[in-house]
Amino acid sequence: MELIKSDLSATIRERVGNLPTLPDVALKLLELTGDDDVSINQLMQVISHDPAISSRILKVANSAYYGFSRQVTAIDHAITLLGLDMVRSLALSMKVFDYFRGIKSGGFFNLADFWLHSIAVSSIARDFVQLVPLGPRDLLFTAGLLHDIGKLLLLDLLDIRYLDLIRAVEKEKVQLHKMEKMYLGMDHAQTGAFLLERWEFPQEIVLIIHDHHLNLDQQRLDSVQAVILADILAREVGLGTSGNVAPDGHVEDILQNLGIDIAQWDLFCSNYKSRSEKKITDLMSVFS
Repeated sequence: MELIKSDLSATIRERVGNLPTLPDVALKLLELTGDDDVSINQLMQVISHDPAISSRILKVANSAYYGFSRQVTAIDHAITLLGLDMVRSLALSMKVFDYFRGIKSGGFFNLADFWLHSIAVSSIARDFVQLVPLGPRDLLFTAGLLHDIGKLLLLDLLDIRYLDLIRAVEKEKVQLHKMEKMYLGMDHAQTGAFLLERWEFPQEIVLIIHDHHLNLDQQRLDSVQAVILADILAREVGLGTSGNVAPDGHVEDILQNLGIDIAQWDLFCSNYKSRSEKKITDLMSVFS
């Protein structure tokens, strides 16, 4: 099918504005995200109202990703082990995942591969603080997990038209976000940021997602670069795909900007490749 150029940005924004809000549990989790004095009991009370989320949090705590020596059977114990911030991030991200669970994919865009890629990026971004402290680990985890959420929204809103765009990207070997702007008027980074802003996510997460395809000098937070490098490494390792086929991001420029030696980065990549694939695929089962 021939692609037709048209600026759909106003239409997309209008349709996002008409989307329903997140479920009550997610809204309460967002409220707690802005509360530095939240307690384990407060978080446990919110999560306990959603048995599916409680079960999945326990599954995370017992996964190879964390590798705790004893089985975790109580949600308060899981919160203690994983940390308040990480549990909030996990639970909130699960609700966003669930929102898009029913959409259909096809061709070069496979939902299972998309989720695997997203989880890999979140894991790498979270561990990036080993190289340089760019922000709280739970924030980087959430931003990495949701960095491409705009693709799902565009797929949900545009259906076959978006799949045709992804097919064209595969054929032409060009960057997806550039094709999106050319044919839709806005890219998935802008779309995802607009959605999460509508859902009242923390502003730092919104900015990271909005800026992750901008040039280095246009990015407003250094933490964006952790997500970009995580995206590059996840694709290099081959953990899932997300519709991008052309290289995006200049590793050397980002490392120089962050003051990271190339040898440090190579060691980080090597360690990740050798130990993380099984852990990532194990964590994938929690979200699927």
